[in-house]
Amino acid sequence: MRYEYEQLEDGWRKPRVQIRLRNKSDQRLFYMLLDLTEGYSIYTGLLHRGGVWLEPGQEAFGQFWLETIGAEQ
Repeated sequence: MRYEYEQLEDGWRKPRVQIRLRNKSDQRLFYMLLDLTEGYSIYTGLLHRGGVWLEPGQEAFGQFWLETIGAEQ
C-alpha cells in the first residue's frame, strides 16, 4: 500500500488508515492490531483497550494517522 500526505491551503494533512476486522468464524474471537516498530517493540494501541472480542459476524474498526504507527512510546 502507498499513502501520501495531502497538501491543503493551511498545510499538510497526514494519511489516515482505517482497518475493518470481521469475524467470519462460528466462534467468539479476540482480535488485536499490532504495530511492530522499527525499534523492535510492539505497539498495541491501535484498537480501543488494545483488542476486542467479536462474536460471529461482528465487525470492529481501527482508525489511526500513519504517523502514529511505529512511534516509540
